[in-house]
Amino acid sequence: DILMGARTFSDFVRISNALSTFARSDEAIMDDLADKIEALNTDKAQYEQDKKELDDSRTQVVSKQNQLLQYVVAAQAAEDAMKQKQAELEAQGNRIAGDIEQIRAQMAKLANALNQVAVSPGWTYPVPGVGINPYAKTWHYASGGVHLGADFSGPLGSNVVAAGNGVILNSTDGCDYGYLGSGCGSAYGGSWGGGNQIYLLTVINNNLYAVKYLHLLKGTPIAKGTIVNAGDSVGKLGSSGNSTGPHTHIEIFYLGAASNFSNYAQTWNGDLSFGCGWGSAALSRKCEDGVGAPCRIRPESLFG
Repeated sequence: DILMGARTFSDFVRISNALSTFARSDEAIMDDLADKIEALNTDKAQYEQDKKELDDSRTQVVSKQNQLLQYVVAAQAAEDAMKQKQAELEAQGNRIAGDIEQIRAQMAKLANALNQVAVSPGWTYPVPGVGINPYAKTWHYASGGVHLGADFSGPLGSNVVAAGNGVILNSTDGCDYGYLGSGCGSAYGGSWGGGNQIYLLTVINNNLYAVKYLHLLKGTPIAKGTIVNAGDSVGKLGSSGNSTGPHTHIEIFYLGAASNFSNYAQTWNGDLSFGCGWGSAALSRKCEDGVGAPCRIRPESLFG
C-alpha cells in the first residue's frame, strides 16, 4: 500500500529504499534479541545448574551434620563406657599394693625410726606454687564424673613435697608420659591409671592420715620405706598413667589417732583406698558427712 501510494518513480524508489532500511534494522534488532534470548537461556541453564549444585551441597552438608551428630553421640557413649570401665578396673586394681608382705617386713625393720617420727603441727602445701584445677576438684569433675581427689595442675617437673612428717608406705615408678585411658600403675604395684605414685602415712595435729600422690614424673618418686619430714621432696609433678596433662592428683584419708602411726605402718593390709572404697561408693565415706575413720578428706578444705 505504501509503495502504491508513490506518485512518481523517484518516490517509489525512495520509499522502497526506506522500507528496505527499516527491514534491515528490524532484522538486526531481531538478531540482537535472538542473541540476548540465547544468552538469557544460557544464563538460565547455568543458574539451574548452580542451583542444583547448591541444593546438592546443602543436602550433603545436612547429611554430614547428621553424621557428625551421630559420631558425637557415639563418642559420648564410648567415653561414658570407658569411664565406667575405668571405674570398674580401678575398683579391681586398687585393692592390694604389690608385695604387701615385703612392705610389712620393711616397716618392721623401721619400727624404732617410726617411733621417733614427730607429730606435725599442721599441713604443708603439697605442690608449692601450683594451684588446684577448678575443673577437677574433689568428689566430682566439672563434667559430673566422680573424682576422689584434687588435681594440682602446673608445669611439668614442679616439686612435690610431703604434706607432713611420716613414712612412704608404697612407691611405684616406671610409667612414661600418659594419656586418657592408660592403666599404667597397677603393674608396678600401685593404682590402676595412677602412673608413678607414692603413699605417705603421716601424723598431723595428733591425727593419722594417708596422702596419695598420683601421676608423678617417671624416675622421681621417693622410695618406699623412706621416713620424711614435712616439706621434703617426694617427687616431681608429671603426667603419667591415665592423665591428659601435667598435674598431681592428691587424695587424703583420715585413719584415726596419731598414736597408731607405727602399728598402722607395720600392719597395713595394702588397701590403696585405706578402707574408703572406690568410685561412687567412696562418696559414702566422706569425713565431712560425719563418717568416722577411715574416711576421705577433701584436700581443698586443707589447702584452699
